[in-house]
Amino acid sequence: MSREWHYHKKDKDKEPLDVLQDILRSREEITRDLANDFGIKEKLVRKQVEHEPKGRPFSSSEEYADAFDQLMEQRLEYYHWFIGYERERVMQMTGDIYTELRKANRIWPDWSSEFLQRRAHMTEALACCDALQGELNYIASESPCDKNKYSRHVEAFDWSGASRNTSGSSSADCRT
Repeated sequence: MSREWHYHKKDKDKEPLDVLQDILRSREEITRDLANDFGIKEKLVRKQVEHEPKGRPFSSSEEYADAFDQLMEQRLEYYHWFIGYERERVMQMTGDIYTELRKANRIWPDWSSEFLQRRAHMTEALACCDALQGELNYIASESPCDKNKYSRHVEAFDWSGASRNTSGSSSADCRT
């Protein structure tokens, strides 16, 4: 049996290890963003909070300043918690994607049972990609951050090829 692999037409310009390298590169970029608190900065939080106390009746500017400071403190505390929670989730998901792809790549199916085992790892990697895309979209919608940074990551996991081939039509189609 030949060890030659054939790709979908849309994957024809990809080398076999390109997908893994793309995933690893995206994982490194996401890790850097995680280390930088997802790009959530105090000035962005301040800008967001500035709009909230307006329209409320305050008897003095001092009362407004107290309400603003209290809201800022609550919001910063929330984002500190949010960042920590999401950092763990996103790191786990990126690690799972890479791990499942590596497991799948280590199987060179000669038997249908090997193909099914390999396909199961690919399916799990696809599920992790989908979950990560959803989580990144959630983070972008729930935090005052650069939305373009998150859309870039979401698109990277769509473009990388890991989530392109969902048909599972043959073992050659999903070789990364």
